[in-house]
Amino acid sequence: SRTATYFVEFEVDMPRIEEIVEDEQPQAEEASEPEAEPSDASADTALQQQSFVPVPFAPKALESQSIKASFSKWNVDGHSTMSRFQYQRPFDVVTGDAQAFVMDFLNDPQVQASIAYSGSMGSWAPAGKITGVDIQKLKSTITNMEFFDKLQEEGFVRHTGHLVKCMDEWIDGMQVSDELRKAMVMEDCEKYEDFSDEDRNEFIFHIMKRLVCGGGMCQFDDEWEPYFEAIKALYKDFTAVQRSKATGQLQVASAVWQIMDIQGDFPLFSSRASDTHSFAYVIVDPLKGTVTFWAQSWIPIL
Repeated sequence: SRTATYFVEFEVDMPRIEEIVEDEQPQAEEASEPEAEPSDASADTALQQQSFVPVPFAPKALESQSIKASFSKWNVDGHSTMSRFQYQRPFDVVTGDAQAFVMDFLNDPQVQASIAYSGSMGSWAPAGKITGVDIQKLKSTITNMEFFDKLQEEGFVRHTGHLVKCMDEWIDGMQVSDELRKAMVMEDCEKYEDFSDEDRNEFIFHIMKRLVCGGGMCQFDDEWEPYFEAIKALYKDFTAVQRSKATGQLQVASAVWQIMDIQGDFPLFSSRASDTHSFAYVIVDPLKGTVTFWAQSWIPIL
């Protein structure tokens, strides 16, 4: 069967992740103490190919009419896909072979049938065999929205909530009109280093970048608040949070990999897409045994 292509699943008025996780504690407690499997069984499992079953995914962020309208305005709903699957064999997000996991994922017939997407300016339909994949592990350690305090502190957002503007520039087909977008995509700009390498490796930073930059036909916002609300919604949809038994602190249980490139019978993005701005992520929730695929082919309008 084919999964629906959506973004996100949760309540919009969520100031902090701490306010959401209380209902998930029983599940998190249970998931935090997996029983060790016999070594022989683990060895056998490692030799078997992972398989995936599509599961319904109805993002709650789209229940917010304002966020839904913003996705359309920013063109993040074009030439994109968000699908969720249950993986059928054990996978350890810390010690498991992530490269083999992602290859099995992209080679799975049910996955290929579910993650294809199309639009007015192009389509992407994976079919065939992947023989290699390049992935990058991202951090997912942020458990509250204080991460974004620096936007005002570093001069990206005014005290009025408006984004600080800059002279219009075009970067690989993308119009850049404010300092925040500029710092997302221009490594040689003055404010690029206001975000450290550690910041940029956080999954929530990637969500911000994808929404702020938008798609090829993005109509950007002049205020920060619409982006902030959508980022919170997506982050909650994508990540599972639990409380550590050892420290009592909240922690993100999900693991995230960005797919940088693939080798095989089909490309990673649509043929017309910009490799610079297109993206693909695999997000694994070990508590529920699911993997979410979020990707967009960024197609310039010029």
